[in-house]
Amino acid sequence: MFTALWLVQTAHPELWLAAAAGLFLTLAALAWWMAAAAKGELRRRIAAEQEARNSEFQTRLLLDCSEDGIYALDPGGHCLWANRAAARLFGFASAEPLIGQQMHALIHHTRPDGSPYPLEECTGLEKLLAGQPVVQGEELLWRADGTSFWADLRVNPMARDGKMLGAVVVLRDITERRQRDSQLRHAQKIEAVARLSAGVAHEFNNLLSVISGHAELLRQRNDLDGATLRQIGSIEHASRRAAELTRRLLAFSGKQVLQPVELQLNASVEACVTMLRHLVRENVVLQPVLASSLPLVKADPHQIEQALFNLVLNAADAIAADGRIEIRTAEVRLASGAAAALGVRAGDYVTLTVNDTGAGMDADLQKHIFEPFFTTKGHHSASGLGLSTVFGFVQQSGGAVSFHSTPGLGTTVSLYLPAAAADRAPAASPAAAAQA
Repeated sequence: MFTALWLVQTAHPELWLAAAAGLFLTLAALAWWMAAAAKGELRRRIAAEQEARNSEFQTRLLLDCSEDGIYALDPGGHCLWANRAAARLFGFASAEPLIGQQMHALIHHTRPDGSPYPLEECTGLEKLLAGQPVVQGEELLWRADGTSFWADLRVNPMARDGKMLGAVVVLRDITERRQRDSQLRHAQKIEAVARLSAGVAHEFNNLLSVISGHAELLRQRNDLDGATLRQIGSIEHASRRAAELTRRLLAFSGKQVLQPVELQLNASVEACVTMLRHLVRENVVLQPVLASSLPLVKADPHQIEQALFNLVLNAADAIAADGRIEIRTAEVRLASGAAAALGVRAGDYVTLTVNDTGAGMDADLQKHIFEPFFTTKGHHSASGLGLSTVFGFVQQSGGAVSFHSTPGLGTTVSLYLPAAAADRAPAASPAAAAQA
């Protein structure tokens, strides 16, 4: 082409100039088109990359905004990615410390009974490696600080073209839900036991009426010797003890007849403390700490005294050597959440709390403390009806009982009694203040 142009230039210079100009324009147009195409491709690539970044950002944002913990695993169970909720549930400030971690060793290393859970025994990881869906339901998981929580766990495998790539795990903390379910089951059990106790008490009272009635008729005879009279006395004594047991059963079931009056709780406590000091051992310090101003409560004064005696004497029995029992009164206002947890209405309450430095109880014992005939003192030394009657009396009065105990650290029992009115009662007496 260039030879032809040279010949044209030699023979016809004017044609050469025109051809050269046309070629230049063609090349310029081609260059412009190529530049435009390259620029368009670059724009498309930039737009695609921006769209991908936006999509990734939105995906991460959506996952990070989820209240459920979400994280991804490789086939060996190592964390590839985690959202903020997962990091928070496991006790980390961010997801970064989770990346690359073997998650079973990090969060699933111990069984609920405290025994080790080796990786080779993890059925979930075994199913994951086999490409099977894993629905583990309720699992105990562990945080970085050594505490644990119950989680509803779902593990779904990730696969492509038949090749296992890992799994996506979704979990939710259900500790509070389990606690609520446990409280509901316990309340239902107590209610069923209370109904049974009420029925037994009424039937037993009928039998006792026959026994005590015939004993009274026998005693009226004139031909009885001393031995017979003593036997009748034994029958009457046993009848009275049985009647007291049925009364306590009725108290637990909330079927007893109460005689509530408006009273000042501090005054009732002061009256009891004087007698209680003679009943507890000298090495046990009994200290009332009474609030300076309390609203009145409407309750049966006899039942309040019996409840306080039961609580203090139980506390004294739990103290093996030197110890301390504290009796506190206070006014509290229960919001809806706290009231629902106790099973009462929201509002103003007066609390009577007995706290001791005794042996305390473990979680298994605490599940049974309000059940009739349950005792830790042995069946020959106690009927096991003390706390159950306290529970029944307080519930029948519209209040609630809370119980907290730690082995080796002591026990705290609080009675919540509804405030009778907004008017304040007189402050505690100087004697009570001095004892405090």
